[in-house]
Amino acid sequence: RQSSLVYPSSLFGSFPNGCRADIERPDFSRFPKLRGVETLVAELEPGDAIYIPRRWWHHARTLAVSVSVNFWWASGLQRAIVLLADTIKRVRGISR
Repeated sequence: RQSSLVYPSSLFGSFPNGCRADIERPDFSRFPKLRGVETLVAELEPGDAIYIPRRWWHHARTLAVSVSVNFWWASGLQRAIVLLADTIKRVRGISR
């Protein structure tokens, strides 16, 4: 079993690769934007799968012994193009 917390991409747009806050026990004095954040909670059972949209943050915690597998859909040249496009959008201030 696994519990996943999922957050829309707009919440952490400026920190695409990591979070300094303890999502399970947030310090609202240090991270006030976490207060009242919409959080989707999913508890997965054996054999379940979850799709997390691109750039949505997630925090997963296993509730029992488990094996998790991640797939990144863009690869090779396609991934390079996606990363370049995202960088250009960020530089121009039009990131989603």
